[in-house]
Amino acid sequence: MKSLSMMPKSVKIEYCKKMGVILPEMRNRMKVEREIRELQRTTNILIPSGVFNKCVREVINEYTTKLFRIEKDANLALQQAAESFLVSLFQEADMMARHCKRVTILEKDMLLAMRLKSI
Repeated sequence: MKSLSMMPKSVKIEYCKKMGVILPEMRNRMKVEREIRELQRTTNILIPSGVFNKCVREVINEYTTKLFRIEKDANLALQQAAESFLVSLFQEADMMARHCKRVTILEKDMLLAMRLKSI
């Protein structure tokens, strides 16, 4: 039998699966997939509230010169709605990428998802 380093990658992966050996690149993929599953199970907000509040203030300042105060609950509701919208947008872009037999989301996937959502 040839050494593992001399095998083609596809043969090496199949061999390692049969033998129960986990390759380093498989470990990295498993780690990322585990992290994605953990984040999908959570319901808490993921964008730091200070950063989001600053963005909201910048948008408000673009439209008016008046000084506005935003209640904590209103800010939280706005942040939850924004995160929900972004998650659904990324899900649709991911479906576009998978339809093209890709794993990576490209700019054209995001643009098409935004066009379908009529943004």
